[in-house]
Amino acid sequence: MTALLSLDGVSKRFVRRPSLSERIVGALTGGAKSEIVRAVDGVSLDLERSEVVGLVGESGCGKSTLGRIAAGLLLPTEGRALLDGAPVADDSDGRAAKRTTAVQMIFQDPYASLKPRIRVGVAIAEGPLAHGLTDRPSARETVAAALRRVGLDPAFAARYPHQFSGGQRARIGIARALAMNPRALVADEAVAALDVSIQAQVLNTFLDLRRDLDLAILFISHDLGVVGHLADRVAIMYLGRVVETGPVGAVFAEPAHPYTRGLIEAVPRLDRRRASFHPVRGEIPSPLDPPRGCHFHPRCPQAMSRCREQAPVLREVAPGRVGSGHQHDAPPTPGRGCRGG
Repeated sequence: MTALLSLDGVSKRFVRRPSLSERIVGALTGGAKSEIVRAVDGVSLDLERSEVVGLVGESGCGKSTLGRIAAGLLLPTEGRALLDGAPVADDSDGRAAKRTTAVQMIFQDPYASLKPRIRVGVAIAEGPLAHGLTDRPSARETVAAALRRVGLDPAFAARYPHQFSGGQRARIGIARALAMNPRALVADEAVAALDVSIQAQVLNTFLDLRRDLDLAILFISHDLGVVGHLADRVAIMYLGRVVETGPVGAVFAEPAHPYTRGLIEAVPRLDRRRASFHPVRGEIPSPLDPPRGCHFHPRCPQAMSRCREQAPVLREVAPGRVGSGHQHDAPPTPGRGCRGG
């Protein structure tokens, strides 16, 4: 059975070309070169119908870039993003041209994604009108239905973005996506800027939408608690690569990758109030110059020489779960006890 939304071997590289001043200096020193940012590196991930998949990782790991590729806002350098087996976007003079409106993006900062001088009703209706999903006589009801769906008064359509609270703006961002009649949503840190009580309300809105509209959701977050509440499956991402995927409960209870284990151990919990706090040590390396082999090995306390030379591949580590790490290739050497990435 074909997945609803499929990312197949997706990679994304950005090239930063030297500025004029750098080129002048480089002409004298021979040192001005383009820099390549390896934002996403060979990621494959499926999203089934009516499924919520949480995409988790530290800032700078490539989550948002992968989400924009899934939504058709960026073209992958390699690989494909597919909806029901058809490309989500294709190349139009070097830019992404979406081929479907069935995948919609909810941005991290809903206020920045709304034009401050345009009423929210106009912003919500803009997409459906442009793509022929509604006509002008029906646009008012399309907007009202989208606002009601997220728990807002349709009369709010006449207001401007600055007249709303952060939680209300987050709901407006969801309403704008829903007005396009999507089959899949990509939510990029959709609750990160909200306080805990408002987060709970918005998360419950996502759960209601999934139940009522049979929506699939790729939920991007750095908050394991939020993902544990909302998602069916979780994908852990580190420096452009997915290192582990599986059902949320199984991954959180018994992580297969040392990076996943480090993220979970860094989360404060009421049942571990007396336990010491151990964040993942070190800093995430630069995507301009990622480490050889396993990207996580400079921060892994149990890395072995193989981790420094050879990149591990994802493989099944339990039914319904995959993980990367040389510890899954063969039993560790006696006395080494290595469980490194």
